[in-house]
Amino acid sequence: MININNNQRKNIASDLTPDLTPLLDVVFMLIIFLILSVNSALYSLEVNLPKDKENSSQVVANDQQIAIHLLANDQDFKIDDKIYKQENDFRQALSKLAKKDPELKVIIFADEKASIAKLVNLFTLLEKLKIKQTNIAVEKSL
Repeated sequence: MININNNQRKNIASDLTPDLTPLLDVVFMLIIFLILSVNSALYSLEVNLPKDKENSSQVVANDQQIAIHLLANDQDFKIDDKIYKQENDFRQALSKLAKKDPELKVIIFADEKASIAKLVNLFTLLEKLKIKQTNIAVEKSL
């Protein structure tokens, strides 16, 4: 018969219990992976595009509308022929025009080197001023 004293029994019992550390490591890695792979909410701005692909670019008449030019320099804006060096001055001028004519039509001319952020900020401002009729001037490809 094998005799095991009480001190040796405690060591044997602790040796027989499984080590859960690797399992916990894997579970935490899975949790981190799932948290990082969840899609985050993206903010969007609704833009209505023309449905007819062949006649999507139209000649726009210049009557009763203003032309906004987004220049390559991040500080410069232009409404018709007047250049605004500060964005705040540009916003005030545009809001005055929108208050004067609620049915204001806008056509946007963007320099190819103007930043996209500048265009998005302009769209946001037009949305705040409730200017619904906005056109973007594009060069028709041949």
